[in-house]
Amino acid sequence: VGARVVEEGLSEQLYEANARLVHRATHDDLTGLANRALFRDVLERRIQAVHVGSRELALLYLDLDRFKVINDSLGHAEGDALLRAASERLRNVVRGDDLLARLGGDEFTLVAPDLDVDGALALAERVRAAFDPEFLVGGLRTTVTVSVGVAMSLPGVSALDLMRYADAALYEAKAAGRNTVVLFDHAMTESLSSRLERENELRDALADRQF
Repeated sequence: VGARVVEEGLSEQLYEANARLVHRATHDDLTGLANRALFRDVLERRIQAVHVGSRELALLYLDLDRFKVINDSLGHAEGDALLRAASERLRNVVRGDDLLARLGGDEFTLVAPDLDVDGALALAERVRAAFDPEFLVGGLRTTVTVSVGVAMSLPGVSALDLMRYADAALYEAKAAGRNTVVLFDHAMTESLSSRLERENELRDALADRQF
């Protein structure tokens, strides 16, 4: 009996240790949110559900406006505290089936299944409004806003395409003055292509010392 108890205890410890390793591999250490790897996996699976069931899926890309200024001014420790506080506000507005992830830095994403365009925009506005109250960072009250890009998936749209669309919409939200929500439309792909082309040209010019 004693040996069986010891064996069961070791099995339980191994199970818990394995669970911790899996969690660390799929979640962000700072915020506890899903990390990039888990986000990609879930997005791929839910995209497949869209293809099979002709259901809509919303993908939101968001980041904190001028986070780098705050991080550089107050220090990385306070910047990390702000990211944790921002994560809590985001947790309070997402639905039970949504996946909230931190991609890195101040970049977050939200995979929201079974939403039409109106529902997706309403969710994005709740995300934006969650940042209206001031944050207390390093003993100082500071205003932090968020920009949100929204893309809708339909049958035939790949996970990579949807990510590009959401990123393009976020870029437009930033360009529009920040603290706003922008829904992707295909006219933005031309702007995205032009931006990527300019970035490549600038990279080549730097390499060739043309400045």
